[in-house]
Parts: sequence; C-alpha cells; structure tokens
Amino acid sequence: AYEATLGYYAAIGWFRAPTMGPRSFSVHREVAYLPLMLTAMIAVVVETVGVHFLLRMWSPVAAWIVTGIRLYTLIWLMGDIHSVRLRPVEVSDETLHLRLGLRWTAAIPLTSIEAVQDAGCDAQSGKQGYLKAILFGTPSRRIQLAEPVNAVGLYGRTRQVSTIDLHVDDSTRFDAVLGRR
Repeated sequence: AYEATLGYYAAIGWFRAPTMGPRSFSVHREVAYLPLMLTAMIAVVVETVGVHFLLRMWSPVAAWIVTGIRLYTLIWLMGDIHSVRLRPVEVSDETLHLRLGLRWTAAIPLTSIEAVQDAGCDAQSGKQGYLKAILFGTPSRRIQLAEPVNAVGLYGRTRQVSTIDLHVDDSTRFDAVLGRR
C-alpha cells in the first residue's frame, strides 16, 4: 500500500496544488527540501547514465537491472517530494494532524498536548517515546504530550511517541493556532 501511494503521488503530484488553509503548515520550504531533492535527482540521472554504459561492457542484463533500480529511485524521490508538498501539518478543532509526507503521520488530540516550545538543542535521539519529524536541519518546535500517541512511519511501521520534534515553516503562526500551550 505504501509503494502504491508513493507511486500515486509521483504520478499526480505534478498536477495538484497543496490545499493550504489558515490552520495548515508546510514543513519543506525553509529547509530547501525541493532544491535539495531535485539536485539529488539530477545526480541520480547523470550517475545512472554513466553506470549503465560502464556495466554494459561486462553485462547488458546487469546494466538494465541497475538502470531499472535507479529509475525506481527517481519515482520514489518524486513521490516523496510531492507527498511532503501536498500533505501539510494541519490543526483541526480537536486534532493536530502531524504529516511529514508519507514518512510519518500521527493524529494528536489537542487535549493531550502539554506543551509546545522551542525545540532547543538538547539531545533526545534514542530516548523512549521520541520522534524527530523533520526533513533536514534542526527542529523548530518540540511538542510534549501528556499521553503517548501512535505515529505511523514508512511501510506501516508504528511507534508510540510522547515527545515530537518538528520543523514547521511558520513557527509563530503555529504557536498562535495551538495557543502556545
């Protein structure tokens, strides 16, 4: 299902604009996610051509297998770019819908949010119940929960989280919408 959804975003992403409401927050603009990923895609294309011609001298079958894998990599990257762009973090009346493309998704009841604060630089990685939900760089906000929620990651992997570091492009508006609990 994950692969099919990723393929869906790779195919339709070019033709859709994100639906950004007053309580929607992008996570990719300030960290220059799109330019970085496009650069990576260009590098994959250039490298694929060179590797294909090099491998073709020894084994045409191996050359086409590696080229096919690289083409799949490009589809995966396109799907990831569009899923991040088209699935913003949203706050509804009762729930914070945390979305980092298809990488992480969580529905967090607003009543379970204890605090939203600057993320700071204290290391949380590896701690039980911690989720670093950022694409690149450093998080801008730390969300502390009164009770753990289920976060769903790549390929359906789940994790119980009570502390979430997140980067949103408009931290001031994010704080205002959540009421800076």
